[in-house]
Amino acid sequence: MKKYLNKTFFAFAVIFLTVSGCKEDPIEITPIASLNVSNVVIGGNIVRLNDYLRDSCSVMNYYFFTLKAGNSMPLKLYASSTPNAPYFNENKDIESGGLYSLFLGGTPFAPESVWVKDNIQPYPTEDVIRIRLVNMSPNSSALSLTIGNAPTVNIFSGVVYKQVTEFSTQSFPAILPPSGNIFQIRDVSGNLLASYTMPATGTISQQFSRRRNLTLVVKGLIGGNGSNAFGILPVANYLN
Repeated sequence: MKKYLNKTFFAFAVIFLTVSGCKEDPIEITPIASLNVSNVVIGGNIVRLNDYLRDSCSVMNYYFFTLKAGNSMPLKLYASSTPNAPYFNENKDIESGGLYSLFLGGTPFAPESVWVKDNIQPYPTEDVIRIRLVNMSPNSSALSLTIGNAPTVNIFSGVVYKQVTEFSTQSFPAILPPSGNIFQIRDVSGNLLASYTMPATGTISQQFSRRRNLTLVVKGLIGGNGSNAFGILPVANYLN
């Protein structure tokens, strides 16, 4: 009888250990958010976020970083060559699933920034594009935005340094009128300062940006040259 009980106990022990070994550990879900960084620092360099060594944002470009959500989360963005002189170093409350934009400007020695919690609306079904304008050119006057086929009609006007407009819905049919894909920056007198011609295809394009959201970042210096020349950086605000 004792021998039988020992065999029975051994059999149950094997079953218990087998079941216990097959039990999956609970999956820990980390709440995350998205940060769209525009790096238009005059004379700047490639930007990194915290200790994300594999991800970076090139100068005069933009990049989507994934953030861990939570209260008072540390955010340090710095040039890869000078990590102890950050362009941005603040704690922010980050909502799970939140969408945020950070526009980095100024110079490496006097960086400036604009932080925005985005409210990106669902895509419309009609042939339109949603546009907003951000003025990150430190020596510019108040600026206006027009489209090439209607150069006297302001989509936005009086946009000063570090101002972020709301999104404006504009008609953007599949067959555009001539110059309907040219976005123009003008001064208060209506003088043309810079323009951006949207290409036919690509991530930001007439084909792919229709029914989506686009930010036009005014960058550089009036009178600047090279990478610091005055111009427009198009930034995608796509949900997918």
